[in-house]
Amino acid sequence: MKNVFRILLGLSIALSAFAAEEDFERLRQAAEAGNAQAQNDLGFLYAQGNGVPQDWAQALIWYRKAAEQGHARAQSRLGHIYENGFDVLAKNMTEATRLYRKSAEQGDPKGQFNLAAVYLYGKGIAQDFGEAVKWFEKSAAQDDGLASYTLGSMYDNGEGVKQDKRKAVELYKKACDVGISIACNDLGTMYENGEGSKRDDVKAVQLYKEACEDGEARVAAIWDRCTKKDQASGETMLKRLNSTKKAVKVRTPGVATIWASCTKTVKASNGTSLKQPNSTKKPAKMRIAWGATITSD
Repeated sequence: MKNVFRILLGLSIALSAFAAEEDFERLRQAAEAGNAQAQNDLGFLYAQGNGVPQDWAQALIWYRKAAEQGHARAQSRLGHIYENGFDVLAKNMTEATRLYRKSAEQGDPKGQFNLAAVYLYGKGIAQDFGEAVKWFEKSAAQDDGLASYTLGSMYDNGEGVKQDKRKAVELYKKACDVGISIACNDLGTMYENGEGSKRDDVKAVQLYKEACEDGEARVAAIWDRCTKKDQASGETMLKRLNSTKKAVKVRTPGVATIWASCTKTVKASNGTSLKQPNSTKKPAKMRIAWGATITSD
């Protein structure tokens, strides 16, 4: 029976690979016939190394062909190559901006995001927060998660706009809902601190955990400490604190409190105490560093 299963599994894998090759061949033929969408999609496969070896030179060729036909997403992606170079051409921020603008003006959310980032950071042009906000808002209105997050960070920190914590919460939530884990982390901090919304430690813990599961390194480090089993009791610190909550009918402690308790009492596997930070210091928000390149594909 096991041998039959192995044969069927091998056949299934072989058929899947064959189907993928056929799909790629059909896509290549359509691209060579001049179909702009196929050219954009083929360029994306080469840029990502999806089903083919990553090849930025090929990505450049196909994105350019599609962009020359007015394909908005290809224009944004071609701009991304001009901005970063990727060892296939000299970086050219002027050309990148021109392409981002052409894409943005056609309504592509990634082109709008990338053009907004150019204005936000003053990449090759004068910094203009008003233009940045305008294009981030257009992109966020089309549910681009990075645009929602970046705009939320601007309102959260009063960067280029009047500080508005409620607006920041709204935008962080929108970004978190579409899978931007850094937004989940920052939204958790807002709930924990009662910024822009009523304080809610339960929601904060849930959001920190969600961010952790998506790989946010700083949150993951805290969560690992809090869910590590204590060698003496065999319980995790989080379980112990939740039990305490039920016993005394108090609110679930915020992650900052959990962190302080974890570092005071839990022993590392080698028997040494974990380093205790300042227990009054809350985890810092993980906002995008201003001036960084955050162009979106």
